[in-house]
Amino acid sequence: MSGAKNVIDMRPSKGFSPSQGNEHLRRLDDCERAQKARWNYDPSREHLNFEVGKGGVVTEVNKFKTINQRIQEYLDSRGIVNPNKKYIDQGLDPKYRTVVNFILGGNREVMRNLAFGNQKVDWEHGADNSDLKRMPEIESWAKDAYAFMCKKFGEQNIAAFVVHLDEANPHVHCTVLPLTEKNRFSFKKIFTKGVNTREALVEYMESLHTEYAEEVGLKYGMERGDSIKETGAAHRTTEEYRRKLWKDAQEKEEEVRENIKTIEQQNSTITNQRGIIASLSREIKHSAARLKALATMIKNLETHKADLEQEIKKLNRDLAAGKISKEEADRKLSQINAEIKKTEEKIIDKAEGKYQVIKAKYKEIAPKVNLKISHEFGSLGFHMAALDMKSRLSKYGELRNSLSPSQRDFLDRTVGEIFDGSLIENVAENSANLCSVEASLYLGYLNAATRIAQSCGGGGGPGTGWGKRDDENDMDFRRRCFGMAMKMMKPGRQQRLKR
Repeated sequence: MSGAKNVIDMRPSKGFSPSQGNEHLRRLDDCERAQKARWNYDPSREHLNFEVGKGGVVTEVNKFKTINQRIQEYLDSRGIVNPNKKYIDQGLDPKYRTVVNFILGGNREVMRNLAFGNQKVDWEHGADNSDLKRMPEIESWAKDAYAFMCKKFGEQNIAAFVVHLDEANPHVHCTVLPLTEKNRFSFKKIFTKGVNTREALVEYMESLHTEYAEEVGLKYGMERGDSIKETGAAHRTTEEYRRKLWKDAQEKEEEVRENIKTIEQQNSTITNQRGIIASLSREIKHSAARLKALATMIKNLETHKADLEQEIKKLNRDLAAGKISKEEADRKLSQINAEIKKTEEKIIDKAEGKYQVIKAKYKEIAPKVNLKISHEFGSLGFHMAALDMKSRLSKYGELRNSLSPSQRDFLDRTVGEIFDGSLIENVAENSANLCSVEASLYLGYLNAATRIAQSCGGGGGPGTGWGKRDDENDMDFRRRCFGMAMKMMKPGRQQRLKR
């Protein structure tokens, strides 16, 4: 196609956030999926996404191992220590650029044709495209792009190469570790020839873009994209992005001050409700302890099941190698399956009893919790339990999914109603992002707090001079962090006007 252009974009960073990795791998909960589906993400096409791994092999997206876990495994296997670790361990901001995120793509029409061929795709939001099949041409393009990145940076330094076909324009997210031949992190040496200037980086990207177009793009009918020298577009470094966020935060500082004032005015009301809240806190603490015990049992079940599954794999290997007869293998397999069934039944029996106790306790508490008390309780620290609640709900879901249909039905009838519409579910669902912002503020990760808030549609930051006051105890500071988090999660003025 005449005029069709390549795209290769690069963003260095001082780490790889879990939320970013989860988005690349589509490790999203239902709320996050729904939010992305409002824009250019099509959940019905998610099955078309794929990865390219070692040796240029195409595989389905591996959601079981996060990108950060992959990075750490690569580093451990080569005896490499992340130079930012010592700063992170001290609660300081990381110093070195250890991750480089590339986006590879091109002209929308060309990329869509490679991905879907002549298939009819419904591009309307909420459309059902689950019957689409991935074309071999997009895999060929991705493997060529992967080979190019391996040639430039070394296959051993590519932590992830994920291809998204569920967005408006198919593209690749390539995660590169800037490691030298001596296994040392050095973004400057690899990308700017040792000269840490904008000009050197621009020159490198100009050359890289040209090489990519010649070796990959032209093969698929796409020319080199326009030079930034001609368009005037400038690459925004991570540092520049942070400065922009900080500027935006300063512009909203007055609004933040008003929020702090409001929170402080609410303290008197909170004090009046302290007695009721303390009682509820004790009840919830006891129930949380029971949930923790249940979670431990679930974890033990998962570990035991995993061990048994490993035994099955070894049994199959021994059978294939002729180390054991088919009769003996069948006998042992029957024993292992019986043990798995026995373990599942045992955990369900115990879970039922414990959940019945929790169920009764929450039915007793629920009428006492009105909207006002719930809100004020959050101000005192109930938000701190939200992430733990969400984790336990996730464990419960994992256990449920591991059971047979009849066992799931039994669990739903005896246990499921505890969570449906309950306080636990509501807090876990509505407070997760809020807690992330609050925790980042409390730990001093101000940039992270701002980034999380803005990714959820909020606006602003904590302002200058944020931190614990000399006359403030931990609980008071946590309360103030939570108040600030609530303010930051509210949409900015400009965002509200756009809606």
